[in-house]
Amino acid sequence: FKINNMDPSQVVNLYITGFGPFGSVALNPTTEIINEIDLSPLEEIEGVTVDVKIREVVDVDIDSVNSALDHIQDAMQDHVNDSSRNLVIHLGVNSMADKICLEK
Repeated sequence: FKINNMDPSQVVNLYITGFGPFGSVALNPTTEIINEIDLSPLEEIEGVTVDVKIREVVDVDIDSVNSALDHIQDAMQDHVNDSSRNLVIHLGVNSMADKICLEK
């Protein structure tokens, strides 16, 4: 979705995760990004209110990932009947990449 096409009165609930160290990545930059995100309850970006609901660093193992996904899904259930939108972003790192890449 595009923020600039949204009704300014609408709220975007943000759920964002990064990962801890794994393999040859001793200090995962996604951990630093997650730790830098301000947890102020409401932040206005281009006239749209963004509410950071979950900001979490996840261990790199299947149980931790599944737990994080369950946590996000449970939190999103609190907003199924309101007019807010949900945005889920999972940050990762590719030590071979030379630029930021989006994955589907």
